[in-house]
Amino acid sequence: PNQQEQIRMQLSNSIQGIITQELLPKIGGGRVPSCEIMFINDAIRSLIRENKNPSAIIDQMQTTSRTLGSQTKEQSLANLVVNGLIDVETATRSVGINKVDYLKKMIVSMSK
Repeated sequence: PNQQEQIRMQLSNSIQGIITQELLPKIGGGRVPSCEIMFINDAIRSLIRENKNPSAIIDQMQTTSRTLGSQTKEQSLANLVVNGLIDVETATRSVGINKVDYLKKMIVSMSK
């Protein structure tokens, strides 16, 4: 516990990005990856150092996603649905229950 602040500082200074991947059943067979990508900027580094809630980091990532090339899991899933690679049911099973409505709204928005 007495080294947590030092470790957060070291992590925030050394980390460049984080990528997660989940393989999902593809329409028509096979699998397709859903990727969450977070490139680190100064604002995210600061949130890590300050031990902020992970939701604050995700909010910051969504704010700067287009300029940095980051994308949330929900953005990735919505893209896969809109491009006809996975169905809505697969996408909604992949997110937490509290993000299903947000994902569905994103799908509708991207479909226009």
